Amino acid sequence: MGFTTSTSKRTYRDECIPHSSNKIVQWLKLDEFQPERAMTSHFVSSKTLFLIRLVFALYSLVVLWVDIIYTAQKNEIKHFFVYFTDLTFIGLHAYLITTCIHHVKYLKSGKSKSLESFLKQPSTLNYLYIYLYHSVITYNILTPVVFWTLLAKERLFEVTLCILMVEVLLNRMLINIRLVLLVFITLLIYMGLVFIVFANEHWWVYPFLDWSAGPGVIIWYLLVSFLTILCFFFQLGLHSLRDRLVACWTTCSKNEPVPSTLNHWEPAIDQSSGFQPLSSSILLESTVEPIK
Repeated sequence: MGFTTSTSKRTYRDECIPHSSNKIVQWLKLDEFQPERAMTSHFVSSKTLFLIRLVFALYSLVVLWVDIIYTAQKNEIKHFFVYFTDLTFIGLHAYLITTCIHHVKYLKSGKSKSLESFLKQPSTLNYLYIYLYHSVITYNILTPVVFWTLLAKERLFEVTLCILMVEVLLNRMLINIRLVLLVFITLLIYMGLVFIVFANEHWWVYPFLDWSAGPGVIIWYLLVSFLTILCFFFQLGLHSLRDRLVACWTTCSKNEPVPSTLNHWEPAIDQSSGFQPLSSSILLESTVEPIK
């Protein structure tokens, strides 16, 4: 299924990836991903978006390897993959590199704007990409909030947060609210990893998770869990605000009423009917049309 949408002078097909027969995938709406939203922007051209991402990807690559080398020199490399801060940065780097690879293929397709790199790869990779995006935009907000407050104010977190916010504001990705479950489950899995490390080494990855601190430590566990969900819904609101502002700006520039963005899957109104459709439905039909 695909839909043609227009933003300012740009037109997008927003074709979905192949439909899945798996009930879990359907419930999570993983097969409703529209890859072109990851390749395009409301504000800049696709080429400009790619160049910005390329700079971010190269920066994250350099920082990641510097961190690995520094950790190895301190003989702490065995703990590198147990720090949540390192894992979230690795996730951000993986997202940027993966997106840049797809973006290059999208740009090389020329005027056809082919999405074959997404549409022809195994569906599982598309689902993982969607999950990666949702986890990255959540955890890279959570990390500065928690670790700026409880540990140290590192410059790395500031730059990472800036990269994340620029990416979110420039792309056209949509947030799938049901994926909050996968994001939260991932946090629980990480907590399990922390317990395993403590059981083997009697060492806590982060001091505020130390059970010996007394019953009050449960507050930190609950707080981190709450903040994870809060960060997810913050991103949901940010994505929605971004799209609403663009829709408002577009319609105002055309001197038209702002169309509803809640029912963009509504079928077209039959103009041969004797009933007069609502003005919002007329606008909806003019801005979103099924691809034939």
